[in-house]
Amino acid sequence: SVGVAQFQEAILEVLSERTGYPVDLIELDLDLEADLSIDSIKRAEVAGEVATRLRLSVDGDESELEELVRARTVRTMVAWLAEKMAA
Repeated sequence: SVGVAQFQEAILEVLSERTGYPVDLIELDLDLEADLSIDSIKRAEVAGEVATRLRLSVDGDESELEELVRARTVRTMVAWLAEKMAA
């Protein structure tokens, strides 16, 4: 099963690839928009990419990822994924 550490790693890797920020500079509680300039469009791309990497079945249902896109910190994204996978 996929653990929280793997969610975190996937999210950080995707954010790093999309923004150019090194993984070790992306703190879990930084505000993605205010601190890292990741707007909602880019967050949607990140959410989609993370879902793909973790093989989350979203069945083409974008609303499934809406909460993930609204998440403002890495920590919130990780918590959402953990909850989703536990369900």
